[in-house]
Formats: sequence, structure tokens, C-alpha cells
Amino acid sequence: MLRKVSILVASSTLSVMTITAIAQPTPPVREPMTREVTATHAATMFARLDVNSDGQLTQADRDARTETRGEARFERLDTNGDDAISRTEFAAHRDQLQEHRQTGSGEGRRGNTMARGEGRRGPMHGRMMGGGREMLQTADADSNGAITQAEFTAAMLTRFDTADADKNGTVTREERRAVRQLGRTQSAS
Repeated sequence: MLRKVSILVASSTLSVMTITAIAQPTPPVREPMTREVTATHAATMFARLDVNSDGQLTQADRDARTETRGEARFERLDTNGDDAISRTEFAAHRDQLQEHRQTGSGEGRRGNTMARGEGRRGPMHGRMMGGGREMLQTADADSNGAITQAEFTAAMLTRFDTADADKNGTVTREERRAVRQLGRTQSAS
């Protein structure tokens, strides 16, 4: 009898472990990036950032994105849809964020649902060297306060070329890490 129970427990445990292993999402494979993929990504990103579709990135686009994010954040907090955030809703959101921080998964600060280590945005997301804000500042080649798609793509490709240490037209995971580490070292000094 004890032997049957032990076998039953062992097989149940194995089944649960198998189901758990199958249910775990596999992290995305970060393939080496090519210049062509980077240029395509730059076009996609530019279209998303150009909120008013006028062919240039300006303060008006940044203000519109900020407003949209603020509205989305408010809607996430206002769970009952009464256009007011009660103490209960606020506390529930705070508790949810705390839980996600402890587990390392779930909704991040921008409302993205992801597992730890999964990319929030597309490849090379302007974080290759110094983050998106710095990239946008350097992308404005003629310093007129507006970034055209040509300027944006040129800046992304310049960043790509900087990261492509062996100049073979591809940026590998190791090259991305090296550039990220260099950026951290430079920002610390």
C-alpha cells in the first residue's frame, strides 16, 4: 500500500513538473541584428513616435505621448470606471506593483505584461548607448528642434555602426552587452 502511494505521488509530481515546464514561456532569442533590420525598426519606431503624422518628431509629439500615457495610467487605476481613483483602487494598484516587483514578472511600470528578461520594445530600442532621450537629442542633425525620419534612421544606423565592433554588418548579443557596459561606465563617471 505504501509503495502504491509513493508511486502515485512520484508520478503526480512528475506530471506537475512536466506541465509546469511546458507552461513556462521561453524567453525570446535575441538574434544578431543586421543593418537592414535596424533600418526597418527605425522606420517602425519613427511612425509610432510621430503621433501627429507630420513627418517629424517634435515637442508636440512628446507632449501627446505623455498625455496618452497619463490617460492610460489613470484608466488602469480607475478599475470601476467612475472617473475617480479611490483610496481602495490606489492601494490595490500599489499592492499589485509590489507583488510584481517581488516576483519579477507581470505588469511593469508602463503597463507591459512580460516575464523578466523579455524585451519591452523592439530590437536595439535606443538603449544601445545611453537611452532614447540622448539618441533623440543627437538625432536632430540640423538642431532645428525637429527630427525627420531621415535624421532618425541615420542616428539609429550610426548607433548600430558604433556597436558593430568587428564591422561585419551584424551586432551580436556580446557586442550589445559591450556597448551597454561602456554606456554604464561613461554615465557613472
